[in-house]
Amino acid sequence: MKKKWIIVGVVVVLVAIFGFSSLKRQQGKVAAVELSKVRREDVVSHVKAPGKIEPFTLVKMSATVPGKIVYLAVKEGQRVRRDEVLLRLDDIQYQADLKRAVAALSQAESRARQAKYNLDRAQQTLERNRALAQRNLVAPDQMEQVETAYNVARSEYQAAQDAVNEARAARATSQDYVDKTVFRAPFNGVVSQLNVEAGENVITGTMNNPGTQILAVADTTRMIVRAQVDETDVVDVKVGEQVKIKVDAIPDSVFRGQVIEVGNTAKTSSGVISTGEEQNNYEVKVVFLDHVAAIKPGMTADVDIQTNLHPKVLSVPIQSVVVRTQGELDQDKASHQKKKPSGQDAMAAENEDEAARKAKEKEVSGVFVVKKGVASFQPVKPGISGDVNTEVAGSLAVGDEIVSGPYKELRSLRDGAKVKRAPAKAAGSGEKKD
Repeated sequence: MKKKWIIVGVVVVLVAIFGFSSLKRQQGKVAAVELSKVRREDVVSHVKAPGKIEPFTLVKMSATVPGKIVYLAVKEGQRVRRDEVLLRLDDIQYQADLKRAVAALSQAESRARQAKYNLDRAQQTLERNRALAQRNLVAPDQMEQVETAYNVARSEYQAAQDAVNEARAARATSQDYVDKTVFRAPFNGVVSQLNVEAGENVITGTMNNPGTQILAVADTTRMIVRAQVDETDVVDVKVGEQVKIKVDAIPDSVFRGQVIEVGNTAKTSSGVISTGEEQNNYEVKVVFLDHVAAIKPGMTADVDIQTNLHPKVLSVPIQSVVVRTQGELDQDKASHQKKKPSGQDAMAAENEDEAARKAKEKEVSGVFVVKKGVASFQPVKPGISGDVNTEVAGSLAVGDEIVSGPYKELRSLRDGAKVKRAPAKAAGSGEKKD
């Protein structure tokens, strides 16, 4: 057993020595890196999403009574004015029903007038007999007959009134059917969709049949984009935020917009690549603040929603912010102090408790600040990010030189490493000029 532990210790010491030697070799290497400076500037975060253009107001008109189209006054794309007649259905049967309902109402009102006359006479007779009864001039049985006649007349009048109300409701229903055979424009707009021709029969919807959608009228003076925003981004989107809209059909123009509604229910769809995973998007409505006649319903567009603006904050290029574990930083610090790990230190590392292991695995965000050719890891707290820069908080100062690339070097760069500025060609033409 003792021999086994000796072998384990030797292996650990050899591994530690090899790691230390590798680290020393890396420290001796001078990495060619791209450099940028810490700036104080506005950082604007964005959410981008695709969408489809629709009218702000769109009314789809369907048949509420069945019938044959006998008059069609519009064509698709035609402009119409409020209350203008768009089409008519055959209303002969509905007009006949209306006339019957009107006649039935007239009869019911006549019967009600007769019943009212009878009630008035019965009431007069009752009052006269009550006056005579006070002087004992009317027999009790005669008084009972008079009261009964009055109660019957009152009931008949009430029944006649109910019949009048029923006949009025029937007439209103018939009139409603007649009115529904005429389709009028709900507002000034454009006939954006026309699905019928004169002579066709239209039907009403049922539980299993949506019915005939005849046409749609759109208000094209105000247009919106229904954008599909990913669930990870929608939490940052709020009503009233400013938007830049790019329409695919008009590639050289950018239009102003504003968020007017953020959906509360996710729409699940499969990913573009069949991975078996579902994607949750939320619908965000963006209204155009510019009126452009060339924009038509159904066009596709991309929205760029400004979700945050932090003015005049410390910022660095997005790629400059890297993550290191606390254990890596501690190892780099120990190497700077030229403390060679002993066999006892290695054995202690093997036996360290779980809390210490987790502490070493804790990730720290930071940037590499370059001074006198040495890159030092400086912890920062990232804030919002724009297209190319990100907000940082920490002990950085405006003008500090930091490593901003290339990615291959940033991925493996260690605290205290020696660096030099990469040639201009290697640095790339997309970097800001300092």
